[in-house]
Amino acid sequence: MERSLAFYRDLLGMTVRNRKEEKGTYLDTLLGVKNGEILTVKLSSGAGSSLLELIEFISPRDADPRRLEAYSVGPTHVALTVGDLGELPAALKKNGIRFLSEPIVSPDGKVRLVFCRDPDGNLVELVEELG
Repeated sequence: MERSLAFYRDLLGMTVRNRKEEKGTYLDTLLGVKNGEILTVKLSSGAGSSLLELIEFISPRDADPRRLEAYSVGPTHVALTVGDLGELPAALKKNGIRFLSEPIVSPDGKVRLVFCRDPDGNLVELVEELG
């Protein structure tokens, strides 16, 4: 969780709105597990009411996490709108964040975007809306 917070909160500037540990019958029933325990952190970018929820499974732990690619079936990535992609990729690279390419402008010229992987390997699309 701390590694993910260093990325989303510290590097991307999101704000922690809620941090909570959960366990018990409710969680076990919801997830279909026994003795489940999680830590959730909800983050906001300040624009609108959307939240990004990070979940750390304390129990059970995933011994074999599946690595998703941008072309995989199902939810593959989260897209975040950022103010400016100018210097952001260089700053993220200095902190060990890997990118799939350099930022590019969409064919319609409305956005500049790039994919990177967060500290856990999840794909994150960073989108700059162009005037």
